[in-house]
Amino acid sequence: PVNQLFLAYEADGEWTNYTVNVKVPGKYKIIAIYGNHDNKSSLWLNNQKAVDLVFPENTGNYHIWTQATVGEISFPTTGINLLTLKYNNGANLAYFDFALLEELKN
Repeated sequence: PVNQLFLAYEADGEWTNYTVNVKVPGKYKIIAIYGNHDNKSSLWLNNQKAVDLVFPENTGNYHIWTQATVGEISFPTTGINLLTLKYNNGANLAYFDFALLEELKN
């Protein structure tokens, strides 16, 4: 959308914390909107590395955007969790969507 906020022109080693309220424990597909090329990002769940993200398409420009599945993550419990995005130079990131693939049964 016009005026969409995004992370831009990151430097190597930068990170951003998010709190997520998991309603359904399970395995989720991670879908990203990004521009440019893979920048070796990773997601950490509660201070433990959860997944290395792979941006499969090189769009050739920070402001030419694409949407792609970039990995999978498991959220084992419901409730508030700390999600840390660790990233490097090379891509602009608009947002992530998490689509439930498989619910975890207790």
